[in-house]
Amino acid sequence: MITVVLITYRLPFYYMIFSSVCVRKNMRKTSDSVNFMNIPSEIIDIIVPTYHRYEILVETLESVQAQTYHHWECWIAEDGESEQTSAAVAPFLHDKRFHYLPGIHSGTPATPRNRAIQAGQAPYIAFLDDDDIWLPHKLEQQNAFLNNHPRCVLLGSNAFIMKENQDYRKDTLPLYFVKAPFGPVPYRKLVQDDYFINSAVVIRRTALKYSGLQNELLHRGPDGEDHDLWLRIGPLGEMWLMSNPLVIYREFSAKHASPPKTGSERRMENYRTRFKIYASVLQGVGEMPSPLLFPEYDRQERICRSERDFYAAGPRTLGRLRHDLGSRLASLFYRPLSKKKQQEKSLHAFIECKARWTRMEKRTTVECIVFSKDRAMQLHGLLATMLENVSPALPVHVLYRASSPAHQKAYDDVNDMFREQNVRFIQQTNDCSFKQDLMEILFPLTCDMLFFLVDDILFIEPVDLRDFLKFDPDEFVPSLRMGRNLNRCYVLQTPQSLPNFLNHPSGGSDKIIWQWDKAELDWSYPLSVDGHFFSRREMSTMAALLSFNAPNSFEDQLQIFKPLFHTRYGIGYKKSRIVNIPCNRVQTEIKNLSGNTHPDELLAQWQKGYQIDYEKLFGMTNESAHQEITLPMTLRGLCTTAQYLQEH
Repeated sequence: MITVVLITYRLPFYYMIFSSVCVRKNMRKTSDSVNFMNIPSEIIDIIVPTYHRYEILVETLESVQAQTYHHWECWIAEDGESEQTSAAVAPFLHDKRFHYLPGIHSGTPATPRNRAIQAGQAPYIAFLDDDDIWLPHKLEQQNAFLNNHPRCVLLGSNAFIMKENQDYRKDTLPLYFVKAPFGPVPYRKLVQDDYFINSAVVIRRTALKYSGLQNELLHRGPDGEDHDLWLRIGPLGEMWLMSNPLVIYREFSAKHASPPKTGSERRMENYRTRFKIYASVLQGVGEMPSPLLFPEYDRQERICRSERDFYAAGPRTLGRLRHDLGSRLASLFYRPLSKKKQQEKSLHAFIECKARWTRMEKRTTVECIVFSKDRAMQLHGLLATMLENVSPALPVHVLYRASSPAHQKAYDDVNDMFREQNVRFIQQTNDCSFKQDLMEILFPLTCDMLFFLVDDILFIEPVDLRDFLKFDPDEFVPSLRMGRNLNRCYVLQTPQSLPNFLNHPSGGSDKIIWQWDKAELDWSYPLSVDGHFFSRREMSTMAALLSFNAPNSFEDQLQIFKPLFHTRYGIGYKKSRIVNIPCNRVQTEIKNLSGNTHPDELLAQWQKGYQIDYEKLFGMTNESAHQEITLPMTLRGLCTTAQYLQEH
């Protein structure tokens, strides 16, 4: 779906190059050739912000209605609410694809744009200012291009410039760009200048999960909110600029009118504007960090940070020449950050991001993410015991990896069994995609709290999730696995002392509370992916700022943030609610201690119709968080292991 956004603010791009070209001649030209045969008809959300442009808004909306591509929804978001705009929009509302969204006046087009973006759901979003005009094949060509270039996240085109008293249907109009990086646009080019005309841009909605929306605080600088968003989207995929003009860009003599300024004043204003744009890009918008702070985009972050520092220093003699030379040398001799510096950068970025959040006063929702690889039988045991012992029911996301068709078939069996239980299975794309696949789960979530599980866990006692939702995650890290029964550390194969349990007012008669930083071994390990509860936004932010390839390296990397969690309280039930049964090891990153039952042995039993007889383990008292035991088996649908024992 493509969303079209109409905005009544029009600001100049930094460098415009003109060339006299006849519109009628170039309307027939399609230099960015694409195959229009068998192109999927994706819906496009069109975002049109507007403010007191009702006289020309009609022509803008007519150009949307005239599109040869008909699968769109147009969201007309007014910055305020006026009778004139309402009257201008009213005739178009007879077409159910148009929607009118008045709102409180903010003084920036970013606010109505964001409102319209959030109102739509289409996979593609197209932006359109309320004083510009689309040529009829605009959406058709760009939809085809995006379908032929699945890695493209930001697509723009050239445009014609139409001044006052001109008519694009009759007059010869100059091109907006004569020299521009047509084709794939390198990120460095976009950092140096904004080559994407707002009314020519289409983006993928999925990119906004990571980039955030437009910055509503950047309305004082020309084109700031647009360029800022493009720079945050750019690292996430490919950026392309189509050479053929698809837009009529209106240019009014009063469009950018402002009090006269000296050359020096204009230069200083430009420096301040640029600085604010790059600062916003590096900081991010909303509750998540900027994508440029993700470790995988370190090179782009350095380019953007270099520009920010240049404009922060202000105009200097030969400043641009010296800066460009230094920037190119830095790029030529680029070296990734050391492990220690990357950890320091991630920790600093997390602290800065969290400082923007408002305090979460009440927590009402929780979701669970389960990691699994080649252990469908054990996953079945986990999900079955969760269904039986955990209340209230909650959404569960299973991120799994199957190394063979036989293991995949077993996962398909489990998926079918829990299809009606709000359990969603997400197959890992490949061996190297674990982080990206996890991000695809984490970033769309809106729950307050979150916990992880691995597939060799079973719930052995009842759990009421509401017991933990009442605890502030800034003060507590609740745990399902900790209990007074844990007096041994499985990983080190050594006894472990119980911590000093506190008489804390937040605890109840069935809870224990301790301080992570005053305990040892398992009792001093708050950042575990085995049944510990976290704020969803904290965990999403930490995951984004780390490099990892599997659940083990994910948990290992989380320890970077331990100084921020170590001083929180741990809280759990007096007796463990879950137990890890490590009868085998399926990952190769870290040589964890485990039993020696091969996953294929359990797969063979599953194929014969057996499952873990988990009910026999209910109420067990484990002495360590991980405990090796022989898994009892039963035929699926039966309550006894007799047949299994007879066969073995």
